[in-house]
Amino acid sequence: MAEIAFKTIAELVVALFAVGFFLLIIEGMLPGATGNTFCGIGNAISSLPLPSYIKPNLDQCGIKVLSKKQEIEGPFNEAMLSQYVMQCWKDNDEGHGGVTHDCFELFVLEVSGNITESSFTDYHISKGLCETLPDNFLEEEGAAKDCGEANRLFWKYAGGISGSEVTMIIKYNAFDHRIEVI
Repeated sequence: MAEIAFKTIAELVVALFAVGFFLLIIEGMLPGATGNTFCGIGNAISSLPLPSYIKPNLDQCGIKVLSKKQEIEGPFNEAMLSQYVMQCWKDNDEGHGGVTHDCFELFVLEVSGNITESSFTDYHISKGLCETLPDNFLEEEGAAKDCGEANRLFWKYAGGISGSEVTMIIKYNAFDHRIEVI
């Protein structure tokens, strides 16, 4: 029984190498012919929770993900944070994007009050944004909220966002299909 399993695995490995070699020959004769195939495989691999040095470089696929760094002077509140979060969500095909990356790195000079996941979610409920970006579980409080059917917002700020000269990152996580506020 073990001989059959080993033989099957060996044949599968040889077949995969043969297909890969065939694709390399085709790419050599017709540059760009297999680009979409390799980009699709690269997107799938890049969405896995692997170290960044293992993930493929997707520059040749036209996928260039850059973090937008911004300094914000005025009082920062839930409405402003919502704009950045929603932009990141929309830019990543509302949770269907295939590349984990930082959408925004924000340097906020002054935060108005204390922005918590609860106050942020309450803002989303009041504006009717729960259908677009659901957040039905609050990480810090461990409580459920009536804001959609899923938890697509992950909050990593213990105690909330407050004070002056605060740096925060709005990140899209392709593996979990959610936005992270770090």
